Amino acid sequence: MLFMFSKKKLRCLVVYFFASVLLFMQGHASTLLLDKVIATVDEEQILYSDLEGLCAQLELEGKATDPAARRNLLHQLILSKLFLAKARIEAIKVEEAVIQRQCDAYLAVWIKQAGSEEKLVAHFHRPIKQIRAMLKGDLEERALMAEVKRKLIEPVVVTPSEVKDYFERLPLDKRSYYPTAFELLQLVIYPKVAPANLEAAKQKLLAIKKKLVADPTAFAALAKAHSEDPISASNGGALGWVAMGTLDPAYEAAALSLKVGAISDPVWSSFGWHLIELLGRNTNQYNTRHILHMVHPTQEEIDLTEVELNQIREKIVQGTLTMEAAIQQYAEDKNNPHVPSLTDPSKEQERISAALLPVDSLDPAVYFAVEGLQVGEVTKPQFIHNYRKPAWRLLYVKQKVEAHAMNLVQDYAIIHDRLLQEKQQQVLQKWVQDAQSTFIIDIDPAYQLSDGL
Repeated sequence: MLFMFSKKKLRCLVVYFFASVLLFMQGHASTLLLDKVIATVDEEQILYSDLEGLCAQLELEGKATDPAARRNLLHQLILSKLFLAKARIEAIKVEEAVIQRQCDAYLAVWIKQAGSEEKLVAHFHRPIKQIRAMLKGDLEERALMAEVKRKLIEPVVVTPSEVKDYFERLPLDKRSYYPTAFELLQLVIYPKVAPANLEAAKQKLLAIKKKLVADPTAFAALAKAHSEDPISASNGGALGWVAMGTLDPAYEAAALSLKVGAISDPVWSSFGWHLIELLGRNTNQYNTRHILHMVHPTQEEIDLTEVELNQIREKIVQGTLTMEAAIQQYAEDKNNPHVPSLTDPSKEQERISAALLPVDSLDPAVYFAVEGLQVGEVTKPQFIHNYRKPAWRLLYVKQKVEAHAMNLVQDYAIIHDRLLQEKQQQVLQKWVQDAQSTFIIDIDPAYQLSDGL
C-alpha cells in the first residue's frame, strides 16, 4: 500500500536471488553433516549444497534436474568461481556501503515474506546475524564477479561499418519485427479536497487515538475495524519490517520520529491520514503498523479538477505551455512522467528503446485514447478511479514509431547493441578458455564434466 516502488518490479528483482540463496540456506541447514567439496577453482570451493540448492531452484520452477541439467549447473558454478578467483588475485574491491544497502533491502523482503524476523530465524534455525552474514557474503561475491566481467569487456567497441556488415549478414528470420510503439507522457491531477473535509477525517483518527491511549493493546482490532488500507488492515495494520526509503516519505519520517511502542498523532501522506505505531527499528530498517483513513473528494471537487485539466490542455494545444513544463508545474508525481508498461519487463520482447512501449504492453484504455494521435498531440482529460483516490489525466504522444521490420535507419542502436553484446560474450568465452590453463580446477570424479568448460 505505502510502497514507493511496484511490487511487480520488486518480485522481478528478487525472484532468482531469493530462491537460490534461501534454498541453499535451507538445504545447508538440513544436510550440513552430508555436505562436501565437489570442486575447487584455486582456493574457491564448490560445495555439494551449492549444487543441490540450484537443483532445488529448478525443481521449484518445474524444470528437469536430470544428470545433464546437474552438469550444466556445475558448469555455471565453476565459471562463477573462475571470475571470483580472478577478483581475489587482482584484489578487486566493491563498495561496502552498496553491498550493505542491497543486503538490507533483500533482508527486508525476506522478513516480509516470512512474516516476521522471528519467523525467518525459526525457519532457518540460525540467528539473524548469521543469515545477514551469509546474504552479505553472497552479494559481495556476485558484485566481485560482475566487476571482473565489466573490466574484461570494457575495451570492446564496435564501429559503424561493423554494425552495417553485421546487419547485412543477419538472416531474415533473425531480423526482429517491431509493433507500433509509443513514448507517452502523462499529467495526473488529483481533486483538491476542502480543508473542512480534511479536518473531519483527521478528527476521526483522533477519536481512535483516544481509544488507543486508553487501551494500547486494541491497535490490531481497531485497524481491522477502521483502516482503509486493504492490504494491511486484515493483519491488524502491520506492514512488517521494511528498508528505509521504501515507504511513503511522509509516513517514514513520522514513523522514525517515534520511540518504539509510541503511537503518532494523525500523519498526512499521499495516501491519507495515518495513526502509526513504531514496533521496532535498527540501523537500516523499521517495523510499523498503522490505521489509514483516506479522504474522498466530493463530486463537485472531482468536476472542478476536470475543468482545471481542460484549461491546462488548452495551453498545451495552443503551444503556450509544453507538456513537460505542465508536469513540473501541476503534477503531484513529477519524477515519473512516463506512462508505465503493463508487461513484466523480463517477459517483454526486444524494445526499440527504453522509452518506447509496444502497443501490446499498454493498458487498453491508454491505447484506445492515443491510437489515433500523432506526435505532439494530447488527449482530452481521462478519469481514473481506483481504491486509493480518483484522478484526471492527460496523455501526450512524445514519440510514435509505426510497426516495421528491423532496419539500419530506425533501429541502428538496437543492432549496435546486439553486435556489442555478441563481441563482449566472445571476449568472456575466450577468457574462460584461457583461464583454464591459469587456474587450478579440481572436480570430484563423480561430478566430472564430460565436455570441459
